[in-house]
Amino acid sequence: MADLSLTPEVPPWRPETGHVFFGENEEHYIAWLPVAARNAARVTLVRDGRTERLTGVGYHDHNWGNIAPRKVLDHWYWGRACVGDYTVVTLMFVADELYGKAEMPAFLVAESGEILASAVGADSLAFSADDVVVNERSGVPVAKRLRYRTGDESVSYAVIFEHRKDAFWLDFGSTGAYHRFIGDVTVEHTCNGRTETARGRTLWELLHFGPRPVKHDDATGEPPDHLPTIGHQA
Repeated sequence: MADLSLTPEVPPWRPETGHVFFGENEEHYIAWLPVAARNAARVTLVRDGRTERLTGVGYHDHNWGNIAPRKVLDHWYWGRACVGDYTVVTLMFVADELYGKAEMPAFLVAESGEILASAVGADSLAFSADDVVVNERSGVPVAKRLRYRTGDESVSYAVIFEHRKDAFWLDFGSTGAYHRFIGDVTVEHTCNGRTETARGRTLWELLHFGPRPVKHDDATGEPPDHLPTIGHQA
């Protein structure tokens, strides 16, 4: 028997509406809600008449939609980290070539139970994936360094993930591969020219849906102009 409880330490976070829409009439969508970004976790395990109680840090999110992600996405990077009092959640959707490989990032930084930075979309959040190498086992291109940044010259937040080792991977055959990594994470808070830095270790993932042929709308050979859109909060 296992009994798990999560007590929130960070307010629930929804990146805009949590939806990304695809299609000429936005008829398809995928959604993501990290409702429990950081929690005090308490676990009770009963095995063979013995009871064991554990504590730690918990996280929970949820994905849903009306279309399989592999049909509209090329890949995504997801990450989370607890660096001292900082809580970080990041996501980077990259659309399929059919949708122009549009980039749709999202980013949360919280400290001591307060949300400090929340950014959604390429207009408000800069993202870079550097030192890209092809994984020998899966054939998937993997970035060794990810950087998310939001803010302006006076106040900004940045989160950097740096790969140290692979945790595990899953081969999905023609539909792609899943990778999980372990490495260093850095949180940078810049305010009026001064930068405070916090560092730690964490994990993140890459879900890659593999190379697929480029599809076109018509005989012109041009990609469609109905690029994906991020839902805006009403």
